[in-house]
Amino acid sequence: MSISDIQSVEAIRQKAYEIMKAKDQARAENYCDVISGAETGASYRRNREALDALRLRTRLIHGINAVDTSTAILGTNIKTPILTAPVAGTAIEAYGEVVKACTKLGTICVIGYPQPKERIRSLADIEGRKMMWIVKPMKDLEELQSCYEVAREAGCLGVGMDLDAAAGLQSGFEPTLMTKLAKSYWSFKTLDELKTIRSLTSLPFIVKGIMCVEDAEKCVEAKADAIVVSNHAGYALDYTQAPIEVLPEIVDAVGKKVDVLVDGCIRHGTDVLKALALGAKAVLIGRPTIWGITVGGEQGVARVIELMTEELVRAMRLTGVSDVRDVPTSILV
Repeated sequence: MSISDIQSVEAIRQKAYEIMKAKDQARAENYCDVISGAETGASYRRNREALDALRLRTRLIHGINAVDTSTAILGTNIKTPILTAPVAGTAIEAYGEVVKACTKLGTICVIGYPQPKERIRSLADIEGRKMMWIVKPMKDLEELQSCYEVAREAGCLGVGMDLDAAAGLQSGFEPTLMTKLAKSYWSFKTLDELKTIRSLTSLPFIVKGIMCVEDAEKCVEAKADAIVVSNHAGYALDYTQAPIEVLPEIVDAVGKKVDVLVDGCIRHGTDVLKALALGAKAVLIGRPTIWGITVGGEQGVARVIELMTEELVRAMRLTGVSDVRDVPTSILV
């Protein structure tokens, strides 16, 4: 079966699970939504439960037959408000394919860390590339600045830092590796340190891992250009709130000052519409990206984005929404 014949993201997930479990059962369960998240997995489950709890109001008498899914992030026009999130593990060797897929679909690939600088440089050869690089909260500012300079040379649209990795990330199949790395190489930052880090690059600056208004406001003070409301898919702090739950108050506080993005178990076009209705400018998808890579490489990632965008369009028409840049909160109940 061709990847183009697959008609749902769920079908891609199931296919990816079959492929991955033949090599590593634990890794397959972690990446394919079977068992995920830190410690008890409560945060990961909450991400999905909070999205499921939101309901959409069907509105039909509006005459809207064509909708606009284009928007702009950090001044860059994109055709769909669905970006690929920074991911490791299965995807770490495949960012070239992800960047190509995103370029084809007119959206942005957000690259994760660790990622060799030479690989980032190699992505500069992809014509029309749209990519950003988010790295860990390094203690070594010279190394951090070096990464940001490589990103600039490679034509990245922005750079950033995922602050919630500072305490290490827990996962079901590698519960201590990221924590060991964090103890040696990463650290939490003060506001002054964040200001210093922001000054290391002229590129637009993104802070990922924001889950409260206080931190969002400090990002604005540090002159960040965008934030990602995220609990790192539940791998940072167990029993935290879901990103979609804290999104509205963060948007109210800083949404006119920075681009607010969100991630966390976004699996369907309806999830995207819910996030937009709560004020996000766009969403990031992580695990669905891995499923696409596993099943069909570049074409697999592109198919995931296509399917989710098609679902978004259908949901917009059924709720009377014509433009992703103007989704009213009133479509939610």
